[in-house]
Amino acid sequence: MGGLALAAVLHEHENKMSVVHYTAKMHTGLADDVIIRSKLDCVVQCGFRRYVGCPTFSDHSSRSSKHKMDKFLHPGRVCAASVYAPAQFSPAPLTLFALEPRANGEGDESAGLAGCLPLPAVVATGSLLSVDTERVMLKKIILTGHPFRVHKRKAVVRWMFFSPEDIRWFKPVELFTKMGRIGHIVEPLGTHGYMKCIFDGPLMPHDTICMSLYKRVFPKWGRFRFAADEADAAAAEQLQAQAGKVATI
Repeated sequence: MGGLALAAVLHEHENKMSVVHYTAKMHTGLADDVIIRSKLDCVVQCGFRRYVGCPTFSDHSSRSSKHKMDKFLHPGRVCAASVYAPAQFSPAPLTLFALEPRANGEGDESAGLAGCLPLPAVVATGSLLSVDTERVMLKKIILTGHPFRVHKRKAVVRWMFFSPEDIRWFKPVELFTKMGRIGHIVEPLGTHGYMKCIFDGPLMPHDTICMSLYKRVFPKWGRFRFAADEADAAAAEQLQAQAGKVATI
């Protein structure tokens, strides 16, 4: 008996690749120790389309034009999942199946969810949000330094940079401390990364000076194929590897 054939009519531009954004929420049936990392290989089922993509998670907010990247899919919170895929028009439901999720970040990559399920399991559900190449996702890092000398509002800071050229480059960026002080860089001091800083109030010698930096990130190009259904092939390979592992045991 032959297999089933699915025929669908495409709208204009639905045959072109773009950056597609979905709203995704972690499935409630997953265990508490399951971690779904950003840019993990997932089977994306949206509407009639199915492909292997690497969704990048970010916060979902309509009040901001810039969105902070999430390293993990947080349970109980709706986030945005961005992936390179053919353009689509809403409404279109979304289902994410993880191919290589890990429990506590450990374990064999060929194992299933939490190391016990051989087949891809549902990790998130949602719907199509938009097709937008201008949506900005930012990755945040924090540089830290230590006060070397402190005199009231002024301080000499070290261990944040190690060359005066870097200090001059990041001089316009605002500084803050873990105790709530705000300041800025005045000038570099010497050739080993020391710098003079001034703050809005007296600085404590045991305080930590921080600087927030942001970098724009883009989704990872997945293993999308127009003709072959690679999602089913990857699932079959994973099931075969799991069966071979059980047979050797």
